[in-house]
Amino acid sequence: MENVVLLILLLLFRNNLHVFLQYYLQFTLGIEDVLLLSLDVSHRRRLINQCRAQAGQKALQKTFSLPENSNEQILINQFAKGFCSKSFDERISKEIDINYKISIDEHQNQIVKQSMSNLFKQFSENKFTIFNSIRC
Repeated sequence: MENVVLLILLLLFRNNLHVFLQYYLQFTLGIEDVLLLSLDVSHRRRLINQCRAQAGQKALQKTFSLPENSNEQILINQFAKGFCSKSFDERISKEIDINYKISIDEHQNQIVKQSMSNLFKQFSENKFTIFNSIRC
């Protein structure tokens, strides 16, 4: 019986300690921790729009070994040949998917890198990195 009471007290202490750390040391993911400075929002939006415009083209160019300055119509024709022919090759679909993911990752890395430097609260202030490293 004493062991059960001791276990309950330890759990309560752990929970209270966790609440204390969150409240007083700001180990939270509040809205200020992910807000960007107003100057950065437009730059981030521009990077996202570039990603939307270029990611698919880059994937198709890489898949079909086309030059970077390929016409959009050439890309559409190559895509149609690959997917609408009677001899549909599933490898083409997989290769496009892989190349698209690679292209998206490149753009995403740019967006994250640019956004991290323009947070409203930098990591040393918002304790987000410490919060992620704590296992409760």
